[in-house]
Amino acid sequence: MHLHLESSLSLPGRSDKPNEDAFGLARRAAWIIDGATGQGADVYVAGPGETDAFWLAQKMREVFARFSWTFLSGPEFYAQARDVVLSEFNTQARKTPEADYAWPSAAVSRIALDGNRLICDSLGDCTILLRRKDGRIERHGGDPVLVACDAQALSELVRLHQTGEIPPDMEPLAARSKLLPFIRANRNRANTVGGYGSFTLSKSIAAGLVRTTVFSAAAEFTHALLMTDGFYALVEDYHSVTDEKLVSDAMEKGIDVLAQRLREVENADPRGLIYPRFKKSDDATAALVRFSL
Repeated sequence: MHLHLESSLSLPGRSDKPNEDAFGLARRAAWIIDGATGQGADVYVAGPGETDAFWLAQKMREVFARFSWTFLSGPEFYAQARDVVLSEFNTQARKTPEADYAWPSAAVSRIALDGNRLICDSLGDCTILLRRKDGRIERHGGDPVLVACDAQALSELVRLHQTGEIPPDMEPLAARSKLLPFIRANRNRANTVGGYGSFTLSKSIAAGLVRTTVFSAAAEFTHALLMTDGFYALVEDYHSVTDEKLVSDAMEKGIDVLAQRLREVENADPRGLIYPRFKKSDDATAALVRFSL
């Protein structure tokens, strides 16, 4: 059994900023990456017109492709890939970020075939939906600690809206700046005891922070839909579709139709007053992969 890409799509959240998502596929593995720009004051490694998170996501995609010729467990795979990426960062960076929160980082999810087994593993908040032959959907989702951190930050955003400290006409990115200490504190919880897993170069990745789901028979599945949180917002944040509907629409109507629906929801609520968020639109990436004999 191997993996076959049926379709994929990656939309930037803003036209003036590079897309910090990435996707990759090997014969027996596929992965999706959601880069996050560090919360420091400087750019440390990116070239002109890039961001550090863009550099990181592209470098991860390259290194993951090299590491996917043979099966490695999630902790081995991410730890070894991080060592290579960190070495290249140290070689190319103009200076070292001043704090953990200043380093670029990424959420990542991977599916991998190991003999007859199907392995899902992840760091952070990307999502994998797996379709069984009988139509049932299995979900491998976001790290619950990170999800709680994000929910807490959004609760604070809502509170500031309610008190008038953030006026209703303020753009989400400007509103986000008022919560910078809050956001930095959450970033500092990455790869810590009691924190969440992240592909960050500031700290090594503890094996216990890699979330893994093992299915004993890969042949029971027909498709996998891998998504960054910017795309899965259709389900998780906007409640526009269910997991089952998301997968069926991706298969029958196409990922581009779902992406159009995603942006329509966000364009109808540009200030985030209906659906509180820190960006009008996030980078949004999805890939539909078929299991083939």
